[in-house]
Amino acid sequence: MVSARWPTCTNAAGDCVACDVLRSNVCRAVAVGQSGQPCGCGITAQCGANQLCLWINGAAACTSL
Repeated sequence: MVSARWPTCTNAAGDCVACDVLRSNVCRAVAVGQSGQPCGCGITAQCGANQLCLWINGAAACTSL
């Protein structure tokens, strides 16, 4: 069994989801019934396709390529 910790997070259905390690850095809580991405960048959702999740000024943030 795979543990649910980044970079493998648990979605609302309880399934493990592989996170993009360049666009996320944490697992976020996703309530049952929500259709949300369990992978996040700091306190926000996983970064977009043309972004990276980087540590900037003491916090994780999405930065454009």
